[in-house]
Amino acid sequence: TTLFPGGDIFMQPLTGGAATQRVFAIFGSGGTGVLAIGPSAGNPVQSSSSSATGSTLIGRNAGLATQHAINCTFIGDNSGISFTGTATAGVGNNTFIGTNSGNTATGNDNSCLGTRSGATLTTGNFNTLLGSQSTGGITIGNDNVLVGYNAHFNSTTGSNNVILGSRAHTMGTNISNSVSIGYQNRVQCDNCVSIASHVVGGIPQQQVGVGISNPSV
Repeated sequence: TTLFPGGDIFMQPLTGGAATQRVFAIFGSGGTGVLAIGPSAGNPVQSSSSSATGSTLIGRNAGLATQHAINCTFIGDNSGISFTGTATAGVGNNTFIGTNSGNTATGNDNSCLGTRSGATLTTGNFNTLLGSQSTGGITIGNDNVLVGYNAHFNSTTGSNNVILGSRAHTMGTNISNSVSIGYQNRVQCDNCVSIASHVVGGIPQQQVGVGISNPSV
């Protein structure tokens, strides 16, 4: 364990001091109030030019490029690995939990929970992706909510959508302002709501009941 005058605390193997071997660090000289646990986690935060603050980076390479993470939480190997942030108040506020979650994201105010959740995000902002592999396919869209295993988009943009259900998705180019609800459900138009549209061989696989408990009869 090493304590530096600027307030950084490092714990790493006695045989080496490289960031790739670091086990634990609390940064005080560059970033302020930043906890990093894991090899190379938050590596640039120790720079004197870092404005990172209030962030938690846990896992191998978590926040690897993060020099200006503000109020970010990255937990899991390679989580938030591409996020750099800027020295601007209000920039950051990302939460990525799960291996490879948010690993290409550079936008702000995104929440991704699950292995590879948000793994295709780049500059998109204000997105919530919950579920293993809820990658979205989306890169630059904003204000989307995807909940469910592999809930996704079939295009790279699109905003203000709600996708709920395992493998629920959008179909078409850059769908926006739409809702898709149900297992493998899809929505194909802007400003639309689609519920239980999963079809196999031309036969609907689901029924929707409003005011009744058994819509199949």
